[in-house]
Amino acid sequence: MISLDDERALRAADPSGLLDTFLSLPGQIFPAFEVGAALTLDRSEPASVALCGMGGSGAAADVVATLIEAHAAVPIRTIKGHVLPAHVGKDTLVVCLSYSGGTVEAMSCYREARSRGSVVAGIASGGELAAVAGADGALVELPGDASMPRAALGSLVGGLLGVIQAAGVDRIDRDHLTSAIEELQGLAAGLGPAIPAARNEAKQIAVWLGDRVPIFWGSQGPAEVAASRWKAAFNENAKIPAFSSALPEMTHHEVVGWAEDRGSRFAAMALRHRDEHPDTARLLAAVTEVVAASGLEVRTASARGDTRLGRLLALVVLGDAASTYHALMRGIDPAPIEAIARIKERMR
Repeated sequence: MISLDDERALRAADPSGLLDTFLSLPGQIFPAFEVGAALTLDRSEPASVALCGMGGSGAAADVVATLIEAHAAVPIRTIKGHVLPAHVGKDTLVVCLSYSGGTVEAMSCYREARSRGSVVAGIASGGELAAVAGADGALVELPGDASMPRAALGSLVGGLLGVIQAAGVDRIDRDHLTSAIEELQGLAAGLGPAIPAARNEAKQIAVWLGDRVPIFWGSQGPAEVAASRWKAAFNENAKIPAFSSALPEMTHHEVVGWAEDRGSRFAAMALRHRDEHPDTARLLAAVTEVVAASGLEVRTASARGDTRLGRLLALVVLGDAASTYHALMRGIDPAPIEAIARIKERMR
């Protein structure tokens, strides 16, 4: 085990600098937003929007859809697979995201959208998607300097927000973006490897989880998206099973599974934010009481910040850092994703 207060050992265990890249998320947002906002689309003000992406790119789609769906005038849907729904047509904006540019599912959706005459855009740092979307004049090109695609979330979110602006789907307030970035920079500074565990919430969470299987609960909306990101982060960075679910939906089934003595090998993180429904606090208190007999321990992490974007991404950055520290304290390089590589190789 590596001490989380040993900065030199932590950096040695993270040769690709993945932790630093995660903590650089705030600085990625605005440059990518400017590129996306400058995109010239064939048509503007679409009747619907489809955001297509897998993994970390799909997470960016979830973030943006959640941020704008409450006040956008058109329906927004995220697609995580090869197939577009039947309603996608000439009046639909289809944005396909793939940081590498080589995601099979994103390319399938891009080609199908183009064949239907949809308004298309691609967000990528290279690869086939960048080549095809670039030839169409519909590319938001991202820098390819992230050590792993999942560490480029800030660029993906920023670029997508820019496209949403360019398409007239929603007006993105630049002052709001600037405030969110400043909030996130302050948060990230407090989660770095030089900050001792006594004052570093991400390190504290990693230690608290220990060798238990984590469950992440998020209330409908921003925290639900953040919980899904935490689940993926602990899968990919910490290399452990992890699961997520949403309040209030999980109170209609999952709580029954936390029967007596079934929860001691698990630990639940409840992600909170000030935008959540007024009933969430009472509901979470009731859930915590009901599952106590299972031995499931519940801990809360609350979003900080005065902007909706800042609060959502604050939870994301905290989860990315906590999952990376969980790997590093066990001496595991958080970067490789060998299982995914083996599956892709089998599918070639």
